[in-house]
Amino acid sequence: MARHTSADTRADLLAAATVEFTARGLRGTSLADIAKAAGYSKATVLYQFESKEHLVREWAKDLLDGLDVLVQRATALPTVAERSQAAMAGFIDLALRHRQTLRLMQAEISYILGQEAMSDVRALETQLRRLLRGSSSSAASDAAAIFFIGGVAAVVAELTDVPEADSRRILLDLAAPLLTVA
Repeated sequence: MARHTSADTRADLLAAATVEFTARGLRGTSLADIAKAAGYSKATVLYQFESKEHLVREWAKDLLDGLDVLVQRATALPTVAERSQAAMAGFIDLALRHRQTLRLMQAEISYILGQEAMSDVRALETQLRRLLRGSSSSAASDAAAIFFIGGVAAVVAELTDVPEADSRRILLDLAAPLLTVA
């Protein structure tokens, strides 16, 4: 019989967190709910994760790490137009890969941004907006970047029956005129 490791326990808890967050929302789910759903004690949850904030952070890790890599890669490109295009296409791809996580995070963005363990989310979002708006610093270009981020998140969350390649093409076609680089 295979030995159950700490990594297995963490994976069990994160899987249960996904189920509970989907059913109850991030704010409405307690550590006790996650523990019960995974078949562990609340003490086990707290042994694996310092707090609910840290559990939420780990649960969203792949999405947040992907956003960080996207921002770093796009920032390294030589021209404003290339950076903006890479940020636009990269965010669409990231959103499509992490539909469920992004949907839940978007629905409770005020909760997410209020968590100390998630403090870098606001900084990443700000960097993404700068990349998307290109060389423009107008209120209109900032609004377009905000609209793009929220719109992409909403579309990928709602249009789950549309094939990923079709969703990507549609979103790129819609975003191009919205995010023009000056």
